[in-house]
Amino acid sequence: MIDFTSSLYLAMKHGSTELNGWDQLTAGVPAILREPPESREVSEWVARMQRLETGVCAPSTLHLYFDLFELLKKKRIVLFIDEKIYPVSKYGIEKFPANQIRLFRHFDAVHLNGLVKANVTKSTIPVIMTDGWCPLCGKAAPVDRYLSMIGPFNGIVVIDDTQAFGILGEQQDAAMPFGNGGGGTLKWLNIVSDRVVTVISLAKAFGAPMAVLSGTSTFVSAYKKSSKTRVHSSQVSLVHLQAALNALKINYDKGDKLRSKLWENIRLLKNKIWQKGLLAAGGIFPVQNISCGSSDETISLYERLNRNNIRTVLLSPHDAQIPVVSFIIRSDQTPWQINQLAAHIPPRSLTPIY
Repeated sequence: MIDFTSSLYLAMKHGSTELNGWDQLTAGVPAILREPPESREVSEWVARMQRLETGVCAPSTLHLYFDLFELLKKKRIVLFIDEKIYPVSKYGIEKFPANQIRLFRHFDAVHLNGLVKANVTKSTIPVIMTDGWCPLCGKAAPVDRYLSMIGPFNGIVVIDDTQAFGILGEQQDAAMPFGNGGGGTLKWLNIVSDRVVTVISLAKAFGAPMAVLSGTSTFVSAYKKSSKTRVHSSQVSLVHLQAALNALKINYDKGDKLRSKLWENIRLLKNKIWQKGLLAAGGIFPVQNISCGSSDETISLYERLNRNNIRTVLLSPHDAQIPVVSFIIRSDQTPWQINQLAAHIPPRSLTPIY
């Protein structure tokens, strides 16, 4: 089976022989009492990569969002949430009354600006919640415009940068559209701000199932003090921390080479599909999507690929009636695998998605 469903974009797998040893998985105490030094090392490293002051680790983004809403509910907040934000980003939102929550159209800065002007007063603080990168749209959120809206009100922008972290970086060019370093959306957009908080799972590009919240020292300190999961849940296991450290070291040593190979594979797939008179949507990102003229045709393509031992993902794109067949590209895929995928896609039966 040729697999195009794994989001381990940089093919980091962290086998047991790659990791340092550990005497025990966990200390058996909640994070508020004691954390291993590896936890601080990972959180500080992740924060520095984004030009943020500091960070804190958690077992998952679910833990981070639950505690983030616990902190925010103590202030006079108006939440502005992208309507297409990753669903986990809203876990814990029930802590807020409905009149403090506003949904804005996906990545639509004009719509959001109107909502901010209509709903924020001198006594309230705007908090904008967004994904950093949308794989279905193939573009980044207009974070700079969001920051300009909340600046006069001392608000913050909370970015889930799980998709982009480890892939996007700084100083992108035609040869390397991802940029360098893998610091995520902030680096890719060249944004430095003390009004940004990021929430990142390391489970995609870096292959480590744990999460980090990053921001200013003041914000992270307040987060820790109000956290309930750090009181009632275990710390991140040493295995996951070792995997994260291994990923960060791999990224430091050869991350740009892995991203270069990833881009070669994405470009090869796009070219192979284009040679058939077709277009794959997704921009420069590892998630590439194609759609047929109808739902039945698209599902038929998905089933055809599966019958030929090519595993893909069938998705429903934003507000579209027709699903898409999604291919997730990784740095360890071979030209032969990509050619096999392209060979089983009928020519001129597909249409691009924008």
